[in-house]
Amino acid sequence: MKTTKLCRLFSFLLVAALLLCGCHNNTNNEVPTESIENPSREMLYLAKDGATVLRIVYPLVSNVAINETVAELQKEARRRLGVEFSTASDKVAERNKDQACILIGNTSFDASADAIGKLGKDQFSITVQNGNIVIAAGNEQLYVAAVKQLLLDLTVSNGALCIPIDYSYISEVQKKCEIVVNGTSDYVIVYDHQNKMAAECAETVQETIRIVTGITLPIKRDSVVATGMKEILVGNTDRNFSQSSACGYMDYGVFYDKERQSIALTGQLDFAVDKFSKMIEANGANGALAIYTALLGGFTPDGYGTIPSFREAKYDFLATSDYNSYYVIYNNATP
Repeated sequence: MKTTKLCRLFSFLLVAALLLCGCHNNTNNEVPTESIENPSREMLYLAKDGATVLRIVYPLVSNVAINETVAELQKEARRRLGVEFSTASDKVAERNKDQACILIGNTSFDASADAIGKLGKDQFSITVQNGNIVIAAGNEQLYVAAVKQLLLDLTVSNGALCIPIDYSYISEVQKKCEIVVNGTSDYVIVYDHQNKMAAECAETVQETIRIVTGITLPIKRDSVVATGMKEILVGNTDRNFSQSSACGYMDYGVFYDKERQSIALTGQLDFAVDKFSKMIEANGANGALAIYTALLGGFTPDGYGTIPSFREAKYDFLATSDYNSYYVIYNNATP
């Protein structure tokens, strides 16, 4: 019995000594190594407390790509926080320069011109300057890629949308898929011969390219053997790339096969063709037409993301309706 008590006393004294040693080692007021390696970063808030903090400012003379960029920022703010940014052209925004902004494009603000001047033709950048987010690009098409990058780097925390105050991103030179070069092209348009809309959309793609370059690409039905050329695939063709790029429901896509340098337009083809037409960068004087590969991918029509899913059920039927609406049918659904 005495031996047990002595053992307990010895154990208690040993633990107390270790605790005293631990306390002594921390009296040197040193900051833990982990804190040095991962310092907390001050954040710039785009929105918080149920309201936006910054406003979106764009050039008075805008373009399709910048308009799409503004719309994408608004859509994500609504989706993530249920808020919407105020917007203004640069000439209107100049009346109140004290309000922080998201500057998009070559605005009349000095920060925009300064950022664009540091970029090559095929680059874009996102920087934070004096509490403003400055989005700049050497080519107007790249503003869409820039906002895609910004949305990836934004943080949603405790009902706020924010980004580090020292955030800075400068892209690498963006690669292009060149469809027409010096007035010639080695591309052919291939469509799903079982789909009437695919045939019509193939003709629309052909005419779009002809108008801006003067080059008429040949059109082939997908039942033919491999053309031996680079292909712009329209619809659910029998090519493997069309199959792997298939879209569900109302989605659509403009996809790129890096290995074969082919393009696939899939899903809702009217949306896909319209997106393709907006993406192309054309220089009719030089007979050139290209598309930045960073812009390609899958998309969802505006408004479609707001259609609620019923538990885990899938849509039994879904189609477009009038006035930019969607018609949805669920079957076997309980109250």
